[in-house]
Amino acid sequence: MTVHLHIERLLCDGLPLPATQHGALRRELEARLAAALARFPAGGGCALPSLRAPAFVLTARSPAHDVAGSIAHSLHSALIGAAAPHALNVASPTTTKKGAIS
Repeated sequence: MTVHLHIERLLCDGLPLPATQHGALRRELEARLAAALARFPAGGGCALPSLRAPAFVLTARSPAHDVAGSIAHSLHSALIGAAAPHALNVASPTTTKKGAIS
């Protein structure tokens, strides 16, 4: 299965990482999120204008790989939750006025 995920902008308020570690964070986040989606796919295709992921706690000394792991886990949880209703809507039968299921 091939998954295409495009994140145009990722806002992380209060991120305790110096700018010199942002590249390492991006690479690690891509790897961690890809691994999470490979293990537990988000379901049917959907496009979302925005997505609010659950908050998590980091310390001022958290290394980039720990920060990336926390962000990836949070994003994956939000993607699973956001995709589930869309997947159900696609697979669910609909009832017409006459009661027939289509």
